[in-house]
Amino acid sequence: MAHKVIILYRLYMPYYFLGTFTEYPYITYSLKENLRVGIICNSSQLLCGTDLYDKVLFVNLLHTASREMEHTLILSNVNELVRIKPERIVFISSDGNYSTLTLHDRSEQVVTFNLSRMQKLMEEQLHNEASLFIRIGKSLIINRNYIYKINLTKQILVLADMNIDGTFTLSASKEALKQLKTYMEAGIDI
Repeated sequence: MAHKVIILYRLYMPYYFLGTFTEYPYITYSLKENLRVGIICNSSQLLCGTDLYDKVLFVNLLHTASREMEHTLILSNVNELVRIKPERIVFISSDGNYSTLTLHDRSEQVVTFNLSRMQKLMEEQLHNEASLFIRIGKSLIINRNYIYKINLTKQILVLADMNIDGTFTLSASKEALKQLKTYMEAGIDI
């Protein structure tokens, strides 16, 4: 279950820090099956008074927290935590126990997860949005929204978008590309 803490007029933080703020009043809401939000207020009333502005702010913060948690991939290890919006990921390539996430701005983020672990994390955290990504062979996961061209003869896959400059050209096996092409032509979800 994803968790989020909101301190009105202050900041956002992970839900598990809520216990350190026990001297402040707080209330916990379950927005959806997989999202719990804790609200810490500065006033004596848990809903921060009856002021209409406070109620509107409260509702907006709940919706913001819900959207943000649903659409962020969080990759964490002993030394580092990385938060990435899934639509920014163009493709993920693998080199043994490491994966390199290539983002739409051509920046790269190397993480210490193999591709199978990356795929599992994406399914756990992104739920339905994980279907944006397609595994191609043993060493590649691509974002289906960036598929521009599949060339079976040259065994290349070109990823592009109107919002990015240039293209990303990847090589893949002829069989994997042929299967991808068939699925894309039929409009079948992989």
